[in-house]
Amino acid sequence: MKPLRQETKVAMTNRIGVLVGGARNQKLTYQEKRWPNLERFIQALNSNPETRVVLYGSKDDLLEASRITSILPNPGSVENLVGKLSLEELPDSLARLRCFVSIDSGPAHIASMVMDSREQQVVVLFG
Repeated sequence: MKPLRQETKVAMTNRIGVLVGGARNQKLTYQEKRWPNLERFIQALNSNPETRVVLYGSKDDLLEASRITSILPNPGSVENLVGKLSLEELPDSLARLRCFVSIDSGPAHIASMVMDSREQQVVVLFG
């Protein structure tokens, strides 16, 4: 993993990442691990004009991300990265966040490794 440049870390101000989907592997899909209040949480974040919400997830989560972004009060302040990042691109993107909120998932573990400044937080919800 390449080290982050200083200007990359500065860009994290008021950027909050949220995992829309996750908890899926080749054998199982863990629907019960998904957070039932996700939509309301993202709406609350999006109601603050100083916060930029960044959505994460796989291509399997495109429909859910589209549904959520269609009902947000400030859709222009949402960066929808669902289905757009490769596994190699994910760490650098997560490292630019102030906070990442996720269920117990691969991206949450990656975030805990790359979000290493005191101003950054990783919040993992267990179901």
